[in-house]
Amino acid sequence: MASQHRFGLAADFTAAHFGSAYEVACAILASPIQFDQMIYEFESWVHISFVRREPRRSVLSIFSPGRYLQGIRQSAT
Repeated sequence: MASQHRFGLAADFTAAHFGSAYEVACAILASPIQFDQMIYEFESWVHISFVRREPRRSVLSIFSPGRYLQGIRQSAT
């Protein structure tokens, strides 16, 4: 699988000044930002990626390796 990180089109980040990683993910989701994929990862950071085609606005959460959940979730349940 080709990661958008390799092409400079993705970043993993936190923004403590703006809130927790969960709060930042929720704010991005509510915004008009045209991302391709956003993942709230391990309750610690946000992954966001962009593409040069029509963005999917795919939204996932992950709490354990390999187990992705649809949407932004505060916990694995």
